[in-house]
Amino acid sequence: MSAVDEEIRRLLTIKWLARSKKVKETSEERSGAYQDIREEPNERS
Repeated sequence: MSAVDEEIRRLLTIKWLARSKKVKETSEERSGAYQDIREEPNERS
């Protein structure tokens, strides 16, 4: 395996890890947003 191949693989791995972390954070934010939406009508009534 050449150094270039190793570098590409390393960058792709970092990119994949960052993306999977981002997806997790986004899903947590989304569930938090849904919770806020559910709680708001209760305060109004």
